[in-house]
Amino acid sequence: PSCGVHTPEFLKMELPTECGGRAASTPQSLPLLQNSLKRDPPAYFGEFQLQFERLRGLLAVMEQQPQRPVKDLRQLLMFLAHTSPCYSPKVSETPLKTREKKDMTQNDRSGDSPGAFLPLSTSFAFDEDVEKKGVEDRHYSAELAASIQRILTQLSSSLHPQTRQSLLLSLLLLRRKQQLSCLDLLRVSVQLLQANDKSCRQTLFSFVTRDVSKLCLADRMQQSFARLSPELFAMLARPACPLAARLALCCLIQVYRQQRHSGGLSIHQNSKNFKKIVNAAAACTLAGDTKLATSAALFLLGELQSASSHIANVEDNESDDEEDAAVEAEAKRLTRSQEGVSKKTASAKKKLKRAKAKLQRQVARKQQRAEQQQLLGGVVASASIIDLLFDPQGLAEKLFGRVKGQSDRFSSRLIFLNLLSRLIGHHKLLLFNFYPFIQKYLQPHQRLVSSLLAILATAVHELVPPQELLPIVKHIADVFINETRGEEVITVGINA
Repeated sequence: PSCGVHTPEFLKMELPTECGGRAASTPQSLPLLQNSLKRDPPAYFGEFQLQFERLRGLLAVMEQQPQRPVKDLRQLLMFLAHTSPCYSPKVSETPLKTREKKDMTQNDRSGDSPGAFLPLSTSFAFDEDVEKKGVEDRHYSAELAASIQRILTQLSSSLHPQTRQSLLLSLLLLRRKQQLSCLDLLRVSVQLLQANDKSCRQTLFSFVTRDVSKLCLADRMQQSFARLSPELFAMLARPACPLAARLALCCLIQVYRQQRHSGGLSIHQNSKNFKKIVNAAAACTLAGDTKLATSAALFLLGELQSASSHIANVEDNESDDEEDAAVEAEAKRLTRSQEGVSKKTASAKKKLKRAKAKLQRQVARKQQRAEQQQLLGGVVASASIIDLLFDPQGLAEKLFGRVKGQSDRFSSRLIFLNLLSRLIGHHKLLLFNFYPFIQKYLQPHQRLVSSLLAILATAVHELVPPQELLPIVKHIADVFINETRGEEVITVGINA
């Protein structure tokens, strides 16, 4: 009989005997509790507190043996990440002084309306005295995020992969629900990227890059970039963690790309920020990490899409190897299918012929894209980017010293040579040692010799003395244009 006391529907379900009389402790019942809690948060606040305390116990057990997976931890983390925002205010991304002015203005207009905001950073640990505070003073999402950040920062390398992935996904969910600041997420990412966990690195790269670019696009880089740029530039200056530097450069490239794409007033307002991004990328071209340096060089060449996709691949050459393996596997499959068919009908032959032709077109398109990327793509975008360099002559000299070191692969050196020639031609630089150096690569059998000739032509301008170019012109005439060469080689030499 009804006594006027509200009984939640969640407590009316049959309780399993092994639950100890409380269904909320079973993973199967958490989705039901989550659904009911979102509909009526005040009625289920007691159940939420029980699950919150239960998580604290599981995390304490996990910290004692971090290398072992904890049962039901993933379900409980996701449940609390979904439901804790019902009892917590959102994290404001605006600075504290600006936020106080807005709150005072709103209070003057609307009376005594409390402005419940958290500071920009939510990094504080669980406190023993938190339980003594009133419910209205507790920020459960901030406590949950702080606990996850502390564990991921201190135990990132020793955690079990499943535990690490569960903690990361719940933290990203809190960020998506605006219960964690982007600055705190960047700081945690530096520690997580040092762990040997490929899936976590890929998840962080995709989420953090999208989050930073979205945040900067919302206010046209006026306030968000000023708060995030010190942390991003600090990540670029950490040679001990190249993955963190790659993540920072990927974020900067995406921010620049989106702001440039929006155009208009955004470009005029962010000229100083664009200069910071371009010169930070220029410094990265001299980094010891080859992937970081080549991605920065592609960015300066105007290949924004290629630069972001190149650096977003966490493993070196992973995407190229996967594509080559897929093409090879498809070719073997077609060969086996042709050998296994005993009765070759006309339709089967046509189908096999079309499949082989499609595979050949895919391979040809891939090679064409690679050559176009390494040739002279993005000339217009490159001009607008390298105009923002503070010291193009110094960058060209240091970059030429790197290329002469022969420590990088030929494909990487080709990108650096392309950037070097673009700097020389656009800024009318004088780097006389560049022409004898590239002369030794100009041979008919050299791979991508047409690209090298185009790079040489880009580096020639009216301030270069003719006597500096005369030896290389004689070399091209002697090597490419003679009666022992084929028509294609002679044509290349004449066009050069």
